[in-house]
Amino acid sequence: MSTPSQEPDELTERLGKLTVDELKELLDRNEIDYSDKTKKAEYVELAQTEIPVEDIELFLTEKGK
Repeated sequence: MSTPSQEPDELTERLGKLTVDELKELLDRNEIDYSDKTKKAEYVELAQTEIPVEDIELFLTEKGK
């Protein structure tokens, strides 16, 4: 049985490989809680190596409204 807070290493690996479209699809399926400010900051930090932070921030802001 998995807990709500998944293993950080696994999450880091998954986020590092996402494209912007994959990121949006993942969020659309609600696999990531983008309303949690702490997770959002962590998510942006992890994903910014391959995805522009602006794209993530804009999408998360729009989805969080």
